[in-house]
Amino acid sequence: LSDQARSALNNLILKVRQVGARQDLIQEGDKPDNVLLILDGFACRYKVLPDGQRQIMALLVPGDFCDLNVFILDEMDHNIGTISQCQVVGGADRGRIRRRAGGSGQGDPGLGGPARQSGRHGQLRRDP
Repeated sequence: LSDQARSALNNLILKVRQVGARQDLIQEGDKPDNVLLILDGFACRYKVLPDGQRQIMALLVPGDFCDLNVFILDEMDHNIGTISQCQVVGGADRGRIRRRAGGSGQGDPGLGGPARQSGRHGQLRRDP
């Protein structure tokens, strides 16, 4: 990440927490107010099927934002849970993320410049 992007990200971070394995970070039906970032460990997006089984929709690895879809969802249509113990950054509300995601327009690419969304699940990856 560029220095500007790191600074933008640092301004959004409110708390870092350890979460044990097999814990839900957010559940289907919850109102998504904050954006979470996986710093360490593995998590996933999943749906609970009618027969009670879980369908994993996406794996989340260190550096992935869990739920950039807070911009479009009034309530979560899936769950996000940890697979292993995770270190998670959370607390940046949707308004602060929305303002930073687009950049300042003054040579600052925002959070979308050094990384881009991959797939339809909102994970970010660094450009080569």
